Amino acid sequence: MKNTKILSGYFDLINILSFTTFAHRVKLLQIIILSFIGSIFELTSVAVLFPLLTTFLGSEFDNQPKFLIYFVNLINFYNSDNVALKITLIFSITAILGSLFRVISLYYSGRITAKIGVYISDKAYNSALNKPYDFFLKQGTTKLVSTFTTKPGQVSVSLYSLLIIISSSFLLFSILTTLLLINFQITINTFIALFICYWFINLLCNKRLKSNSYEMCRNTDLALKSAQQSFDSIREIIIDNSQEFFRFDFNRFTESVRMKYAESSFYGSAPKIIIEPIAVVTIITILILESNLNNIPLVKIIPTFGSIIFGLQKILPLMQLIYANYTALISNFEFVKDIVSLIDEDVKKDIIHKPYPFNSQICFKNIYFKYNSSRDNVLENLNLKILKGQRIGLIGESGSGKSTLLDLLVGLLSPTSGEIYADDLLINDKRLIKKYSWKNNISNVSQDVILQDISIAENVALGVPKNEIQLGLVKKCLEIVQLKSFIKSLPDGIWTLSGERGILFSGGQCQRIGIARALYKRKNILILDEATNRLDLETESNLIDSIFDNTDQTIIIVSHRLKSLKKCDDIYELKDKKLNHLMN
Repeated sequence: MKNTKILSGYFDLINILSFTTFAHRVKLLQIIILSFIGSIFELTSVAVLFPLLTTFLGSEFDNQPKFLIYFVNLINFYNSDNVALKITLIFSITAILGSLFRVISLYYSGRITAKIGVYISDKAYNSALNKPYDFFLKQGTTKLVSTFTTKPGQVSVSLYSLLIIISSSFLLFSILTTLLLINFQITINTFIALFICYWFINLLCNKRLKSNSYEMCRNTDLALKSAQQSFDSIREIIIDNSQEFFRFDFNRFTESVRMKYAESSFYGSAPKIIIEPIAVVTIITILILESNLNNIPLVKIIPTFGSIIFGLQKILPLMQLIYANYTALISNFEFVKDIVSLIDEDVKKDIIHKPYPFNSQICFKNIYFKYNSSRDNVLENLNLKILKGQRIGLIGESGSGKSTLLDLLVGLLSPTSGEIYADDLLINDKRLIKKYSWKNNISNVSQDVILQDISIAENVALGVPKNEIQLGLVKKCLEIVQLKSFIKSLPDGIWTLSGERGILFSGGQCQRIGIARALYKRKNILILDEATNRLDLETESNLIDSIFDNTDQTIIIVSHRLKSLKKCDDIYELKDKKLNHLMN
């Protein structure tokens, strides 16, 4: 089970790479090639150290490994007067180039993984925006926001860790190969001992790391949810003086995330502190024993042990780097999993469908509907005909299914059984939705209008670039919703900022700006779902008269107040899952 989860995490990372562009993958390959070239220079610097030490100590080249003797002969250093200088020069150049290539590789690894993180964030966000409506009924918005903002950063960290593991493995393998050729027995015994130490530490920590990954991912979502809910309820919090309750709730989750992160970081860093001194003491002990037991002067074995110690001085940090980044990978697997689960490869950007043909009528035929989480129907055997240009009123108690009926009309939900037609075409016909969009016929205004923290004009023309806004149309729409005098009273007019969620305006003003936004779109159908419930009866009546007089749209108005619907052509009531015709 444990190995299956780890493999699943790596498969998720591979999936992330499959979501990237060809250019991204080419750059990743270039970084790997840079790392490979750097490892060759590092290998050479370790190999050249042996003859360099031999030269400094005045020993003979005959005792060197065959591949080094061949190397020395190849560059014609034998019998040369300045052997030490030339070998030192090669050692210096290869060591500097090896370090230079590693630095370049690290720099570009950070840049490309950051760019991939941005790309994946955009891809996840685009996928979410194009999910069907029922997806959002099941998912919490907090988790989604966290997935777009925090978690792509963790994906970048994971990819960066993977690149570091690959590049460090190249370097580790090259140096290890060189040391094995210099002295196979000492090198292999030392490496096995180090490997066992890291394997044992990983065995002890692995379960905890995966647990921390899950807890960090979950509590990141919960901390964001706690903050979001507290700011949404800030008015009540201030009035009730309940700041400490929400502060405690938020701190509980953030503390858990920070402590789990600190614990995982410790597991990644601690082995170096433990293993490094043990390795150094072990090598020195072997050096002394080798000298005493075999009666070999230290001066003759110093080149061998000097090269091995120099190589191990590089191998130890590399093994630590590989292990630390391995722990980072495991710690971020849950974040990567959340991102992968959200991305939909089938989503295509910038596809603009034509509005569904709508020239005559909309027909609901024998509609039944229930939510997946419910056993009971919300609507049963519902039939309705709406003629183009007609004004329909809809009333019903809270929970009677009015909003569900509108969601079916808009196409956000599909009937459990029954059919909805626009003219003679099914609005959810899979063959037609590839070319047409029924939703492009509809503007919908709910009772909770959300204004962005931008100007009134930009809120009315929401989704339109500022330099493309039709200001004449904006002013006309604001006049229809009877905000002309209010706008004139503002110092900056239509360019007055609305504040976050429209906090600078009253609820009724926000609703009317929301209706102006719907009118600006000039769609065939206008739905007002309790969109005037924050207005008094007189203001509401005047507003509805103004809308009816200035547009030929098909209009559906939902209200709790029958008086609000007196100007409608037909009025229906939803009651006991049925639609009843009240009057015309």
